[in-house]
Amino acid sequence: HVNDLAVHLATETLWALTHGDSTLYVFDIFNPDNAKARVTGFEKPEHIIINQSSDEVWISDIGSNSVIMINARSTIPASVATSGVNVVIFKDDSGEPIFNAPEGLATLNNDGSTVYVTELGGGDNEGAIERLTYNSVSQSFIRGTPVGGTVADGFSHPRQVLANLDNEVWVLNSDGIIEYFYENDLNRPRTRIFSYSFENPYSIVGDPINGNVWIGDNSTGQVVMIVRPDSLGHTIDGFEFISDMVINK
Repeated sequence: HVNDLAVHLATETLWALTHGDSTLYVFDIFNPDNAKARVTGFEKPEHIIINQSSDEVWISDIGSNSVIMINARSTIPASVATSGVNVVIFKDDSGEPIFNAPEGLATLNNDGSTVYVTELGGGDNEGAIERLTYNSVSQSFIRGTPVGGTVADGFSHPRQVLANLDNEVWVLNSDGIIEYFYENDLNRPRTRIFSYSFENPYSIVGDPINGNVWIGDNSTGQVVMIVRPDSLGHTIDGFEFISDMVINK
């Protein structure tokens, strides 16, 4: 089944991740009958985001503990398992994955400066939000200091992440806690939003115009709108499973 979608506006393409065959499909938005490209080599791809300014396609793959980057304007590879042009797989200096069950992805200000990755698994950075920051000298993304990278200050099972235009990075934890930190002031204490009975929050999206945040909860079957900085807007009931949300502006 299709578990996540993203659109690249400049090339008018739709990018779809599937769990069933662990494949990324690229379609022409206006002629979706046949796939323009089919990218294999994933193990369990989870989420995809596209930076409209820099044309970077980011994919989290829980099965291989990897975050993978492809450029939407370049030749789309047939497989991410084959080394070559236009595929970047983030690993440590020894070639091992630097993540442990990465799931949620977000980019800051849509300018390619920082990419955020939630760490679901165990290990040294369990409960952390990893940061991949663009280095203009090397012209590549490098691993920055994680937020919540110790047991004492780690997040409680972070599932999704959202970056907005005010440098707030919102973290959706599967235990129902929603909080955010500030990219432009990482030493500032995190802010936890008002108490609300989230039970299994699964998806989050931000409104780029007014800054409101929408959260889908799959235990209550609700979509909840939060009016920043900290108040309940309204709820919409009656959903069965909210895998993803998008705001059309």
